[in-house]
Amino acid sequence: MSKLPKKLWSPVTPILINVGLSLLLRSCLVASTLDIGLVANFRFNGDFADNRGNLSNAANYGSSFTNDRFGNSDSALSINGAQYALINGLGTVLTNATSGVTVSGWYKSSKEFFSGFIQNNFANPSPSPALRIGVYNGGKVYGNLGLWGTYPGGPYNDMVSQEIFSFNTWHQIIGVIEFGQTPRFYLDGEPCYLTSNLPVINAPFIFDSPFALGTSFEGGVVMTDINYIQNGAIDDLLFFNRPLSDSEAKSLYQTQSVPEPSALSLLAVGFGGLAMMRRRRS
Repeated sequence: MSKLPKKLWSPVTPILINVGLSLLLRSCLVASTLDIGLVANFRFNGDFADNRGNLSNAANYGSSFTNDRFGNSDSALSINGAQYALINGLGTVLTNATSGVTVSGWYKSSKEFFSGFIQNNFANPSPSPALRIGVYNGGKVYGNLGLWGTYPGGPYNDMVSQEIFSFNTWHQIIGVIEFGQTPRFYLDGEPCYLTSNLPVINAPFIFDSPFALGTSFEGGVVMTDINYIQNGAIDDLLFFNRPLSDSEAKSLYQTQSVPEPSALSLLAVGFGGLAMMRRRRS
């Protein structure tokens, strides 16, 4: 068997080895760091399962599946009109969090929307836990993180940012509740500048409401107002029982912005280079 000419293998071999093995190492390190405190992971790859196995399947009310941000079919939750889904049991994995909680998801919508919950509502305006992400008021990242009904300036004020969510395009939104700090949002890995004054969150919460996908669940009621309903898709919804830092939020966005390479594919690249080296030396 003829040997591979030196001018062909010499520049290719070290590149294949270094790229394949370094990407595999980086992927493992990032995944292990962001795996800490991850208590629920809904990937919507043709099902409504929590891939962490801590929660039951999300209850579906008319939603289906569509292409994800990478073009993979049936790999994201399709929400249109009055369709929605509910995630139950979050209290079992978030209520005992001692430092805070984080919710992260990828959203695509043709209009303004809300997703999540407020345990009370306007009929019962007493302060209550809230974990709600939204896009409102001209496409601004909006929502409620912490105790709804306690924001300065009025009992119904929401968290309002200056960052704009462009419609009909995939974006990642992260909401962080950190005890002893003010709540914060991230859009595509970057901190949102909040124009509303927010209180410091000082105590853990008891989460006992369903988390709605495609609308908001407030005071025991699924909201059907047109301003709440999403037309689009949701993917990779994650819940952590700890607050993500600025650097972790950025890292999570960067990690999820590109298709996830499989360990086998990365190993194949690396070992392909090693095989070429062995062939040259034989």
